[in-house]
Amino acid sequence: MKKTSVLTEDWAAVVIGFFIIIVTVWGLKLAAPAFKWADAQSLVSGVLTSDNFLKLLIQFVFVYLIAIAGAVLMGKPVGGIAKSLPVVYILTIIASIAGGYEGIKTLNLETVIFCLFLGLLIRNLVKLPDWFYQSLSSEFL
Repeated sequence: MKKTSVLTEDWAAVVIGFFIIIVTVWGLKLAAPAFKWADAQSLVSGVLTSDNFLKLLIQFVFVYLIAIAGAVLMGKPVGGIAKSLPVVYILTIIASIAGGYEGIKTLNLETVIFCLFLGLLIRNLVKLPDWFYQSLSSEFL
């Protein structure tokens, strides 16, 4: 039996956006993780640190809870998003680290290019289950 939507994707985005604005005004401030590096030493000492991993974890928990809340508001199955979002988040972190390399920045390449590359590579080389695609085929995310 298919769940009925409580809100459309557009209205769910409005509600979630309003929630994010309110908690930000009330003082929630998530520390931004570092991705900028120039050599192996700065990668290890600046990006691959326990402090940076903690920032990434806190950011992930916030995004994860928001995505689950959005799925509930839209009446979508939570299971697919709950399983696929961690994978997508890890791939995004990998792309962000690659895009943070100063040598890449001099070529005017951005993280989004690496996300696109990883997405195309996975889409064309790996057979993913249908629930994975369905959980990500949303304007909300």
